[in-house]
Amino acid sequence: MTDDIKHRIKYEPETGIFVWVDCKKKSLNGKNLGVYDKDGYLTAKINQIRYRLHRLAWFVCYGKWPSQQIDHINGIKDDNRLCNLRLANNSENNCNRPAQSNNLLGVRGVRFNNNRYQALICKDKKQIVLGSFKTLMEAQHAYQTAAKELHGDYRYVK
Repeated sequence: MTDDIKHRIKYEPETGIFVWVDCKKKSLNGKNLGVYDKDGYLTAKINQIRYRLHRLAWFVCYGKWPSQQIDHINGIKDDNRLCNLRLANNSENNCNRPAQSNNLLGVRGVRFNNNRYQALICKDKKQIVLGSFKTLMEAQHAYQTAAKELHGDYRYVK
């Protein structure tokens, strides 16, 4: 069943774009495939099954479905170039995300507490307090230093 997928689409690893080559709806042949899902990922329905295109890219290029989650290195959910995709476990994938939408400062790992900026980071589901700082920049630097040490290449960089 999944081998049929490779014959129905064409994937360009350098651009991350998928094109229909043998769609049952002939008018779609030669056209890009993919619609956004509620989470902002591109998806396509092939043989009545919906696939996220970043996982489909992995399958097309490596001949097997990814054994883990697929992380978009640059954090852009619709950038499906092969050089932007890597395997990641749940913890690694979560490290490469921007600040939560409820973070009023808009800075990952920093909150305002008692008239100071507090830097925090999580590792192995445990929160680590990195310190309390006078400025947002100091707290942000403390978080980024710890993230580089604890999360390495999977840390969020922006």
